[in-house]
Amino acid sequence: MKKLLICLLIAVPMSLCAQEPEFFKLPDEITDEYLDTVQIRRQNRPNNNWLIGAFGGATLLNGYFNPTWASEVAVHYPTYGFSIIKNATMMNMFPNVGLELGFQYTWEGYKFKYSKETGNVRYVSGTYAYEAAMRVPEVFMLTHGHFDISDHFKLMAKVGFYAGYRETVDRKAFWEHPNITFNPSATVREKFEGMRNTFQDDENRWTAGMAAGPGIAIMFDPVEIHINALVKWGWITFYDPDFTGEGFYYRYAYPLDAAITFGLYYQLTPRVGRSRSDLRRLARENVERLNTQR
Repeated sequence: MKKLLICLLIAVPMSLCAQEPEFFKLPDEITDEYLDTVQIRRQNRPNNNWLIGAFGGATLLNGYFNPTWASEVAVHYPTYGFSIIKNATMMNMFPNVGLELGFQYTWEGYKFKYSKETGNVRYVSGTYAYEAAMRVPEVFMLTHGHFDISDHFKLMAKVGFYAGYRETVDRKAFWEHPNITFNPSATVREKFEGMRNTFQDDENRWTAGMAAGPGIAIMFDPVEIHINALVKWGWITFYDPDFTGEGFYYRYAYPLDAAITFGLYYQLTPRVGRSRSDLRRLARENVERLNTQR
């Protein structure tokens, strides 16, 4: 009896494996010749496309300091660059995100405010400069959110990181301020001229930080006009905290600036689903197409 049960246990699985499952069989009319002629239409995902473009504008400089030194916005231009944008549907659920990679040639720096009460203007003691503007080539990587309002208009929001190198510097001495009447000695003037366009040992050349800002776009497929405001918060100081050598390690100065740019972008691949109504229409069409194929 025991041997008979063992034989049955072996024979039953073998007989099942020998049978051809029905769900692997195709209808008789589906032949190899027919499959060779079938054209499969690839469906485009909503808001899944590539863009490339260039932009230009101006940068508003306003570094922040500790201790707090009154500063004012200084406008420098041109700021220009290019970027590549990849819009995608994240997790097949969120069609409003993308990634932007790019390069820009921009500015960093500061400008201290003249005090009417004291009749003086602050300046960095190591360089005599009340204003400094630095040319900075940068690369950036931003999360690119876009919200289509209509066929020709969308809102944008960006946040990410940047890194660059302070390439050149141009300083203005405090006695060069139009409201200051001061005549430095020839030795001081000569010393400043040697530092006007030269970085000092206690100054940092590399820069990096966080960038974020809003934007709008006007779209006439395949061309888009982008208007952006990107605020940058630097994480690397202009100069070492103890720049005076007096033990004031709490002293620091970081970049804080904003770039206003206008860009022209070209859609390398077409966008599908321009607005919420279009996305709903696309969904209905897909359902109807699937129903007609059944």
